[in-house]
This record gives sequence, C-alpha cells and structure tokens, in this order.
Amino acid sequence: MIHRLANSWRDTSFSAWNAGFIAVFISFAGPMALILQAAHAGDLDPDVTVSWVWAASVCTGIITLVMSLTMRLPMIAAWSIPGSVLLISGLQRYDIHELVGVYIVVGIVSVILSATGVFTTLVNLIPSGVINGVLAGILLPICLQAVNASQDMAVMAVVMLVAFFITRRLAPLFAIPVAMGAGIVMLFLSGALTAPSSPVGGSIIAQPVWLTPSFDLTAMLSIGIPLLLVTMAGQNLPGAEMMRGFGYRFNLRSALVVTNIGGILFAPFGLHSANLATVTGIVCAGPEAHPVRRLRYVAGISAGVFYIAAGIFAPAIVMVMSMISGPALALISGLVLLPALTTALTTLFHAPDRGSTKPRTPELEAGIVALVVTASELTIAGITAPCWGIAAGVVVYGIMSANTPGRRTPGPSPTNQPPPAPQQFSSSAAQSTGRNSP
Repeated sequence: MIHRLANSWRDTSFSAWNAGFIAVFISFAGPMALILQAAHAGDLDPDVTVSWVWAASVCTGIITLVMSLTMRLPMIAAWSIPGSVLLISGLQRYDIHELVGVYIVVGIVSVILSATGVFTTLVNLIPSGVINGVLAGILLPICLQAVNASQDMAVMAVVMLVAFFITRRLAPLFAIPVAMGAGIVMLFLSGALTAPSSPVGGSIIAQPVWLTPSFDLTAMLSIGIPLLLVTMAGQNLPGAEMMRGFGYRFNLRSALVVTNIGGILFAPFGLHSANLATVTGIVCAGPEAHPVRRLRYVAGISAGVFYIAAGIFAPAIVMVMSMISGPALALISGLVLLPALTTALTTLFHAPDRGSTKPRTPELEAGIVALVVTASELTIAGITAPCWGIAAGVVVYGIMSANTPGRRTPGPSPTNQPPPAPQQFSSSAAQSTGRNSP
C-alpha cells in the first residue's frame, strides 16, 4: 500500500487534487447538512453528533483511499443520503443504540448479499417502480419541510433558489455549495447567524464516542429494511452505473464488500452506512479530474485524504454549521435532495418497460402507491412508512400484473439502465457525457 502511494506521486496533478477537494466540499456543503438535521431532530448529544460526523468522514476517506490505490481507479465512497433522511424521523422514534444495532445488522446482510451476488437477483424481484416510489416518498417530506421553513425566511429562500437553479444550469456540480453560500450571506446580512459556540469537548480534534449497540426487532423492520433497499439499490447501483458510463472496469462485488465492511466497523461510532458515490464520483471520474482516464485515480486518493482530514477536525465543522438556524438547515436539506427527488420521479413516471416503448402501467401504479404510503409517514405496530410502502407497492404490482399476458422481465435499475453484471464492469466507450442521479 505504501509503495503504491509513493508511486502515485508520479501521476499526481493539480486537476486531480482539485477534483478530490471539490468532491469533499460538495459532500460537506450538502449531504452533511442532512446528518446534522437528523441529529438535531433526534436531540443527540453534541459529542455523539461529532462522533457521527467523524465516522462518516473518516470511514468514507479510508474506503476511498484504499479502493483508489488498490484498483487504480477513482473509487469514491459516500454515506447514504436517503439513509440520512430516514434517520430524521428514525431518531425521533428509536434510541441511538438501537439504531446502531440496525446499522450493524444491515451491514452484515449487505456484505452477504454483495459477496454472493444475491443482491442483484433480489433487486430484480422488486419492481423498479416500487424502488423509485419508496425513494421518492422518503425524500418528498424533507423537500416539503424546506417549503414550510421558507415561510420564516422568504427572502433567503428566494435568493437560495435563484442561486441554486442558475448555478445548476451553468455548473450543476456547484449548485448546492453556491446556494448554501448565498444562504449564509443572507443570514449574515440579516443578523440571523448565531454566534459560534466553542467546539465540543473544547478541542477542534474529534474524540469518537463508542455507542454500544442494542437490537430491537421493530427497529430492524422499520429502519433496517428501507435502509438496506435505498442504500444498495438507490445508491450503490447508480454509483456503479456512473463508473461504467465513464468506461471503467472493476469488480463490483469486491467494491460493495469493502464499503459495507467499512460501514460495519464504523457503525458503533454513529455511521449509518457506506456506499459507492455518484455525484461526488462524477467529479473525480470525469475528464475534469484529468484528461487521461488512467490517471484519474489520483483524484480518488485526493478525496480520501481530504475526507480523513475533515473527519479529524469534525468538531470545528459541527461548530461552524451549528451557526445556521434550524429553518435554514431545513431549507438547505431540501435543496440538497431536489436532484435526487427529480431523478426518482422521472424514472418512476417515464421509464418504459424493457424492450417496450409503452409505460410500465403495473409498475407505475405500484410505484405511486409506494410513494404515497411512504410519504404519509404512516406507523403501524411500530413499523414505519417506508417498510409499509415497499409492502404496499409489491402487493399492488402483484395484483395489477396478475392478468397481464406473459411474465415480467426484470426491470431496470433505479438509474434507468439494465442492472450491471455481478462481477466485472466494462464499457467499450472510453468516455461518457451522461450524468446520473445523486
């Protein structure tokens, strides 16, 4: 490993290290806000929040660094965005120790499914419309909360929205950081920024907190099943498809096993899951990182180093972001999720059945039912809405397709592409101009 790291200096470039820095900056300007909102909603102790931020950043950095070095590819890891959204409500229902137990069990199941290749088969058994319906149902309430939050800060909301969409048109990858920067400027001008408090523990160096797991069956069903589905199908597969689109070849099973093992190891410190990245992966895998594709792995190394450095100084990051008010944080979180919600809804409503130009009527109706049930935040017998959304969608699909001539062929993955081969990813195209969902 050290030898590989030393050799990488010969391939280093400013563009690659800049791409790695931008990827980390995007993660902390957007998805990290979801973690802080979940921690705020669950009234977590500040030291536990810092530990969560530390675990997410350091685990992501180590996985990214190790995979990029060993595979010589820009393999970028991330923490689950829809998983963070699940915990905004999950932390209000369950104790953090019960959720840590869920993280560990989900991680172990994910490793087994990834190593055996069973996961691809299971995903194909669940209609893609249901998967996208559940994903959209998880994201929609947070976007609606952003609309409600804008009532208290209308001017700031308008400025952030204008900044977001103008930047999204001109330079999509920077839309969230620019919108967040515009919001902070408005908070400063209005005097709404709170004075920074001292770092947790009085130090800017992170002090991880061990969270002993406990295992609750209701939490496993309510949080575990949706977390497994949205992370593996809604995050890992789009990330893998993005890499294939840029023409990279790698062992998908090995990559998934590594990310899930990392998630298990850091779960007792608060991390909810680890997965392959898509948006930040595009930054490091695309030509902006380096004109020569085989040298872009340095951007992965750069991202890993910056993630680890950010994790070490997690108290300072939490201190700075704590200056942002609750409504402003909700508004930022809603903007972060808009691209993911757009992708889920677009795939749900417009993706045709494989080999056909006609809409997937059974999948569409099942997906809409799954969306509505999931977004309702329904809780029955302690089991939360995403789990009921999956069940309702599958039942509706079974009813609607029962009299349909012929058997359904496996639907496309949530990125509206055929599911990748379980072993190797390859593409004859050396470059791709396509863009995938977050």
